[in-house]
Amino acid sequence: MNIKLGHRGVAIIMAMITLAVISIIAAAYLLMVSREHRMTYKSFRALQAINLAEAGIERAIYWFNNPSDYSPPSAFEVPRGAAMEVTQTSLTDDSKSWTTNEFAGKYLVMTNGNAEDNIYSITSNTNDTLTCSGATLTDDGVGVG
Repeated sequence: MNIKLGHRGVAIIMAMITLAVISIIAAAYLLMVSREHRMTYKSFRALQAINLAEAGIERAIYWFNNPSDYSPPSAFEVPRGAAMEVTQTSLTDDSKSWTTNEFAGKYLVMTNGNAEDNIYSITSNTNDTLTCSGATLTDDGVGVG
């Protein structure tokens, strides 16, 4: 084997340059994926807000056209620490003994924590669980305790 002294270490340098280029490409891809995720989440929340606003407008128009059917929505507040189990669409509190569907059609208003001031429409309830439509409770930061 005939190796010239001027070519020693070229392979390691080429490997390091290749590794650096691949690392830069990977970092750029991860940054792009992270930004895409944030943009998708913001877009989802914006669409959710638009749909909620349009539903409110439709309800207001209906009430203007049918004033005898008007009944203002009422809210039900769950105090901090009451939830013993939380899923994406439900809150459970084993200490409660509600009447089934007592809160259906009402609103759950979060009064503290990460989801403070968020409002969720209650579709049904059992004796100890509230189920909300289109809710993102765990994504919004609602947690146990």
